[in-house]
Amino acid sequence: MSFSVRLSTKAYLDAKEIVEWYNNEKTGLGADFYTHLTKKINSIKKHPFFYPEIFNDVRQTSLDKYPYHIHFIVNELENEITIYGITHTRRNPEIWKSKI
Repeated sequence: MSFSVRLSTKAYLDAKEIVEWYNNEKTGLGADFYTHLTKKINSIKKHPFFYPEIFNDVRQTSLDKYPYHIHFIVNELENEITIYGITHTRRNPEIWKSKI
């Protein structure tokens, strides 16, 4: 089964803010973050049910190199995955709920 992936506006803004922050820390670091994020999103697209549900159909995975979680919901009827947020692992673990 093939799924399409959609980023909510909040998730898009999360990613944009994180890339900008890393670029300000070190040239090229934002691009590296974006590469890792893209790889993880492709993994989610291929195997969305591999990742555990953490709350009411919301699934979560972590980036391999960076301290961020990706929160998403799989809609099997529409064959669509919606990413609702990308949050830092040291922030309040409940903050992602406000993004859905």
